[in-house]
Amino acid sequence: MNKITAYPILFALLITLTLSAQNLENLISKAEKGNAQAQYELGVKYIEKDDDIYSYEKGFLWIEKSALQGHVKAQMYLAQIYYESGTPRDLNRAVKWFEKAAQQGDAQAQHNLSVFYYTGEGGLEKNPEKFFEWNLKSAEGGIHDSQHNAFRCFYEGIVVEKDWEKAMYWLDKSVASGGADYAFEQAMYLLNAKEREKNTDKVMSLLELSATKGNLDAQFNLAVVYNNGQLVEPNMDKAFYWFEKAAEQGNPEAQLQVAQFYHLGNVVDRDIKKALSWYEKAANAGSSLSQYSLGVTYDNGDGVEQDFEKAFYWYHKAANQGFTDAQFEVASLYYQGKGVKKDLNKAFTWMEKAALGNDRVAQYNMGYFYETGEVVGVDIEKAISWFEKAAENGHPKAPSELKRLKAEKQ
Repeated sequence: MNKITAYPILFALLITLTLSAQNLENLISKAEKGNAQAQYELGVKYIEKDDDIYSYEKGFLWIEKSALQGHVKAQMYLAQIYYESGTPRDLNRAVKWFEKAAQQGDAQAQHNLSVFYYTGEGGLEKNPEKFFEWNLKSAEGGIHDSQHNAFRCFYEGIVVEKDWEKAMYWLDKSVASGGADYAFEQAMYLLNAKEREKNTDKVMSLLELSATKGNLDAQFNLAVVYNNGQLVEPNMDKAFYWFEKAAEQGNPEAQLQVAQFYHLGNVVDRDIKKALSWYEKAANAGSSLSQYSLGVTYDNGDGVEQDFEKAFYWYHKAANQGFTDAQFEVASLYYQGKGVKKDLNKAFTWMEKAALGNDRVAQYNMGYFYETGEVVGVDIEKAISWFEKAAENGHPKAPSELKRLKAEKQ
């Protein structure tokens, strides 16, 4: 029972009645003669705050008269009054009227009653069987939240035995009434649930449905699935298609992927102009990898005129976000004075950040700095320490430097 969503109580939209004076008199006459529909409509008219005749007390009395005659909408309205504000709020009476409406087949009332059996409110004891019974009736009546709960019950074996076919039946029903966002949520639920392999086809169909209807997360995740060959065989054409859809909706990760497709000429013709455009969109949205990629593009003059100032600008953006490779490049540009005024102290600061981020070349360079004293005072112990780190990370020259320094130290 702890896995079912206790969805909020549902109510029908309240009607708004516009009546002429003559029609109002006719309505009052019918209500006084015991017409349940007229009593209901008159009650709503009084309660819905019409400046001419507003009277909550009169409205309540007419709604109650109609409800006592078995008018379903009046019973639901009366339950709503007791549930929301009441005279005063009274959950026990709310449950009483929800139950009466539920017994007459009102699907929303059935849903609400199932919620009370689930939570144990309104004078009812928690009762999983009653919850399921009323929830299923409500689901059959088309209530989305109840259809979702029916799916979960049959899928996870809550209250009832697990039943894959019934679970999928109710999932399809709930998806049909739940829209694109709901379809995506259920795809993620199935993807992370047990029996994942059994869910593959359904996950893909839900992602496709949600993505086609414009859900951004579904579009991006579907692209990732096709790109990485998760669940299905890799399909770069479909991956690009869905990455582009998500990118057009502003997803920075998708924008980066589209940029890389154009940059590498993968699936689409290589187009550096389009690649830069998508990189910049993602970079301006804060993507550190896109910022770094722009830096590399301008640094190497890859399809564009080489521009060290632009390279430094974008490297620095990424470096400030902790992107280790960018920190190394910022250090290198400060050291060489490319795209920025030469500054060995800043070069040392950024090289140290990159080294602490486990960049083996930066670690090797830190060893060099401490051995030579080019930027800081000579410190052989620190030099050895950094060369050791670089060697551990596989820097090809670090072991020989380490061996030499240790030999010289003896």
